[in-house]
Amino acid sequence: MKCGIPVIASNLTSIPEIVGDAGLLFSPTDVARLASLMKDVWTDHGLHAKYAALALERAKAFSWKATAEQTLAVYRSVLETG
Repeated sequence: MKCGIPVIASNLTSIPEIVGDAGLLFSPTDVARLASLMKDVWTDHGLHAKYAALALERAKAFSWKATAEQTLAVYRSVLETG
C-alpha cells in the first residue's frame, strides 16, 4: 500500500481491518475471484489508479513509530496494573 500498488487481499482474519476500503478483498478459497481481480486491476487503468491512490492514502494511517508507541503503552499499562 505504501508503494501505491493496488491491494488484492484475503477477506479473512485482520486483513480487511487493515486494508479497509483501500483494497479489493476475496475469499482465499475462491481462485476464480482472485484471478478476476488480478485481471481487472491489470487491464482496467481507472480501477488501477483508484486503488493505487486509495492504498497510498490508507498507508498513511500506519507507521512504525505509532506501532512502537502503542506497544509501549500496552506494556506500561500492564506494569502499572500488575
